[in-house]
Amino acid sequence: MTDLHRYAKRRMAACAAACSMLVACAAPSSPEPARWPLAAQSAEAMAPFKAWPDPQWWKAWSLPELDALIERARAHAPTLVAAQARVRASQAALDRTQAGQGLQAGLTLETTRLRYSEVGAVPAALAGRQVWNNAVRLNLNWDLDWSGRQRAALEASFAALQSVRADAQAAQILLDTEVALAWFELARVRSLRVLTERIASIQARQVDIASQRIAAGLDRPDGLYTFQAALARSNADRADWVRLELRTVASLAELCGIAAADVPAGRAHWPKQAAPAVLDDLPASLLARRADLTAHRWRIEAAEGAVRQAHAAHLPDVNLAAFAGLLSLGLDRWVSLGARSYGVGPIISLPLFDAGARAAQQSEREAHRDALIADYHAALLRAVREVAQELEGLQALQGQREALQEAARTTNQLWQVSERRRQAGVVNVLPVLEAEISELQQQRLIIETEARQWQGRIGLVRALGGGFDDERSVVSLRSSVLEKR
Repeated sequence: MTDLHRYAKRRMAACAAACSMLVACAAPSSPEPARWPLAAQSAEAMAPFKAWPDPQWWKAWSLPELDALIERARAHAPTLVAAQARVRASQAALDRTQAGQGLQAGLTLETTRLRYSEVGAVPAALAGRQVWNNAVRLNLNWDLDWSGRQRAALEASFAALQSVRADAQAAQILLDTEVALAWFELARVRSLRVLTERIASIQARQVDIASQRIAAGLDRPDGLYTFQAALARSNADRADWVRLELRTVASLAELCGIAAADVPAGRAHWPKQAAPAVLDDLPASLLARRADLTAHRWRIEAAEGAVRQAHAAHLPDVNLAAFAGLLSLGLDRWVSLGARSYGVGPIISLPLFDAGARAAQQSEREAHRDALIADYHAALLRAVREVAQELEGLQALQGQREALQEAARTTNQLWQVSERRRQAGVVNVLPVLEAEISELQQQRLIIETEARQWQGRIGLVRALGGGFDDERSVVSLRSSVLEKR
């Protein structure tokens, strides 16, 4: 298959996935993830990708230094601390909403020294007297939720909690990939600095040999000037690499919450194995694992719950109330059978007229929901574009690396030829050194390409959600909260 055919196939697949996703998410009605299909793949087709990307995808590379940095970043990053605090706040809000669904009970105790008016509408026996007015009462109230308002509030709180959890997971995935990208950038910069130092040392030998040959009258000074200029450029490049290495170490230390001296910069390298091949025919359903898209969907569900709450405000509300207690005038008969008081009955609240306030509230919440749906569509298209770009970039880098490796083999053959000619006495050592520099420069291009491959792989993991799976937590939490109703 030609590159053009592969490119067209990927583009068509991305467009088809985007269209199917946009149709699927147009009218949210339930927080269940199954109601938000991203593509019509069967379970058999998804089976090979069920655990990809793995939630701890970086551990497959056997880089203990990177493992330690990511764990340290997870433990100390302020963004994750703030995200977990928001999760706890949302959980408390859900608990508060859930508590309002059950039976409410309260106990009131009142005792007041009261003087009755002599000219008021009071019995003659009490006019002008001072007595104790005493009451102790147990009040019970149960909202029957006939209008469904409480149910809608509970579902909205549940969806809000899930969206905050997904946001926290998105922050963690972003942090993991940022640390991994910084580590691979440090490995790239360090490798290129070492390579530049090797080139500079060879160029310094060229300058020395050229100076000796000029002193012996064997060469003209033109070649010496060329070697000196090349050495000066290499020294300047080395200074740039040192500066960039220090900056990368500082960025990595900031991400992990450690001192720059604690970053193992001297051991920075990428995995010994070659960069893994790009997976073909990735199912669009993998995008469902993106935590940011999951958060968008749950925010829509929360907004839908708020809309249902506003709609329920137009309906009658029925509560069941009961009380029992002791009421008396005077302390001497407070605790007696005659002071008993109790009652039970429904309380029906029927909204009649509010000058359009409830209708305006419902319109406001519907508009907010529609805006969230539009935001989700935009995020979905952005996710499809990010995955397509990462896949296309990795495909291009794979071909580029193969071409560079072929060029490196050719350059090595040139160096071998130059070395044999030097040993035969045909040429001096300068052409051999020049061929060695060419080979190292070719290695620099290979290092750059390999680094971009690993960084592109990390970018693809991020674009596909970093192994995030919302399904298990949603099912367990839903069964423990919503099914109690």
